[in-house]
Amino acid sequence: MEEPKRKALIKSVAAFAFAVSLFAAQSPTASAEEAGSLEAMGTQMMGTMDNGGQEEGSEAEEGQQEDNSGNDDGDRDIQTAEEAAENVISSGAPADTQASADTQAAAESADPVKVLNSANGYNVFVEGDYIQTGRGNVDVGDGTGRVAVGGNVDVGDGLFHKGSEFDVAGGVTGTLQGSSVAIGEDSRVDFKTSFDDLRNTSSLKEMDGTTVGNGTESNYISSQYGTMTFKGENPEVNVFNISVDEFNAMKTSQYMRVDYDVPLGSTVIINITGQGEVDLQFSSGAYYSKSAEGYGDTALTSGNKLGNSKVLINVTDASKVTIASGVGSLLAPNSDVVGANIGYTPHYEGQVVCKRFEGNVEFGSSRFEGELVIHKPTPDIPTPTPDTPDTPDIPDKPIDTPTDTPEIPVETPTDTPEIPVETPTDTPEEDTPKEDEPVIETPDTPDTPEVPDVPDT
Repeated sequence: MEEPKRKALIKSVAAFAFAVSLFAAQSPTASAEEAGSLEAMGTQMMGTMDNGGQEEGSEAEEGQQEDNSGNDDGDRDIQTAEEAAENVISSGAPADTQASADTQAAAESADPVKVLNSANGYNVFVEGDYIQTGRGNVDVGDGTGRVAVGGNVDVGDGLFHKGSEFDVAGGVTGTLQGSSVAIGEDSRVDFKTSFDDLRNTSSLKEMDGTTVGNGTESNYISSQYGTMTFKGENPEVNVFNISVDEFNAMKTSQYMRVDYDVPLGSTVIINITGQGEVDLQFSSGAYYSKSAEGYGDTALTSGNKLGNSKVLINVTDASKVTIASGVGSLLAPNSDVVGANIGYTPHYEGQVVCKRFEGNVEFGSSRFEGELVIHKPTPDIPTPTPDTPDTPDIPDKPIDTPTDTPEIPVETPTDTPEIPVETPTDTPEEDTPKEDEPVIETPDTPDTPEVPDVPDT
């Protein structure tokens, strides 16, 4: 092998063995003696690498042995970490895990907040202005109602509005008569916070319920023969979800009636979702539960306190809602509510929560008291799990690790030795006279005369 390649290979093996030895030494399961031994081994390997690969043959072999030993230790350490994690799980949740579980249980057992939050107890709760256009003296809640207005109140100059309590953040035109009247700086209601909460409450639309498309024989929404019916069989709560477009398509006239055909005492939630305008005029009346004797006893008039306290119409995003006679309490925190101009002052028996009100309407004393409650939103608390020790990453081999497989020189002759073979290259040719060529005769060579022997002297 060429000298530079062998040195590079020795350095790479030494670096990798050093990294593995340090990883094994830092394992939580390694004893002090083992850690010291492994660190010493790593230091020795670094010395080998710094010496530039001297004593290459023996050190390369030693580095390979240390490399294998380090890998074994790493595997042992990883397995030990996994076993430790299993031991933590089997031994039960640690103290902080139990505390998190207690916090979650406390959040789930927290006291629920009623549907209308800070608007509970008020007959009329308005974020902006409240304007009565009838120009007549109007009572609220039969003279005992409670009104809260975040803007200005205008009941007509020289006219009065009678109730038990008024809380107005803005100014007042006319006279408010009640045992408690707070105006301007004396207002005690935080309207911004209140309506932020109410808009969150308006997400009742997310509740599962009967829709126009999924009705059954005992749960459905229908419109026929001049009657719009919301039919449900749950004795506790019946939820109906309908869009603004679907509602307007089914309510073809203001002279229709609406029936809430549910078990007596059951809470009714009507979620009307989407943009647009909603007309809640049902001049033929609104009725709650057919289980009572006769329609007269179930009409949502001022005499039907039970029925009026069980129905809530939740309009989530409509820009305008028109009302006249009562059809249930109305939650419309994003909508302007307008009193229908029908030539007289209608009586709306039900609670109204809205963004702004303008119209000629007398509000009754009934308020929504349905047994439906919503828990305050709580942050998602993930189910705690014991921490599993991180498995240290085994360092990658140095980038400069030679990728070429070391070549072992093998001396083999490349030229096949030639065995000389003596073969005559020239073949003697006999002189053969050509045709028409004169033959030249070679004269005979005369015999050499014999030389007589010289006699001995």
